[in-house]
Amino acid sequence: MENLYKVLISSFRLILFSVISLNVWAANPNAPLDGLFTVSGTGEDVIWLIDPRVKYETAVLSVSAPDGIEGSTQEFDHPETPFYQPTDDGLYTYELTLIPFIPPGLRDELKAARASAGGQDNPKAAAALHKKHKLQETIVTSGGFSIEGGALISQETEE
Repeated sequence: MENLYKVLISSFRLILFSVISLNVWAANPNAPLDGLFTVSGTGEDVIWLIDPRVKYETAVLSVSAPDGIEGSTQEFDHPETPFYQPTDDGLYTYELTLIPFIPPGLRDELKAARASAGGQDNPKAAAALHKKHKLQETIVTSGGFSIEGGALISQETEE
């Protein structure tokens, strides 16, 4: 029951964030994507609410815990909300990578380009296909957050 409550709260926050972001974007659809995401605390979880205008297939979240405690890397398929459950107080660092959606037809074209290059990467062909299909660039951003008394108390982001 407690897990259901957490899911419902996270879902409500995601929907609220999406509605607010869409209303802001509708007022100015050409606005830059300066705030790609918001880091928020939901009790036991730290979540990354990604701007709904950012189109991605997979979000990869790597978090390093304080005091040399081993970190973790998790993948989240769109539209899953990336989250992390910190276990100790301290300063955490993270890297969030948003991998763009690659249509199945493009995957086949990329495989063919690699095959034509003898199984090697073919950057020229990949760049041409990227341009042809108007793919979004992979987005990588990093930052840190602090946990004190089990609660998120601050965040820093570097894009």
